[in-house]
Amino acid sequence: MRARYVHRPGHPKASLFGMVDTRDLVVVEQTSKMAIYAPIMVDRFYEGAFVDRMEPDKGSAKPVRYDVGSRKRHREYMKRYDLATADDFNKPGGYWERAAEEREQVSKGENDRKERREAIGKAMYEVEQKERRHKR
Repeated sequence: MRARYVHRPGHPKASLFGMVDTRDLVVVEQTSKMAIYAPIMVDRFYEGAFVDRMEPDKGSAKPVRYDVGSRKRHREYMKRYDLATADDFNKPGGYWERAAEEREQVSKGENDRKERREAIGKAMYEVEQKERRHKR
């Protein structure tokens, strides 16, 4: 049988995690209509979420606040600015897993590409040149 649980940490019948079966609640509170008292796992972490961005405005920048207080608005914001969440990269065989494998191969010396070695050499040379200029 399915049950509906709400978070009531001070309730006498609350579990260790503060969860109470709604059938155990004798009186339905008037406040239960508020989102803060809604059943757990309904994306409450989106509520009241805003993102502040600096955007150009006629040669200067001004702060702009975007409301991302729902899944839909968050998804639209992410799409508009071509952004991604961490879980987009954390899939099996995904970007992070492939990058970790490549890093391990490079550390073992199995996949050390010529371009990488040249880029490191160039960066080291530039650092040396800067140090020489500053010593004079």
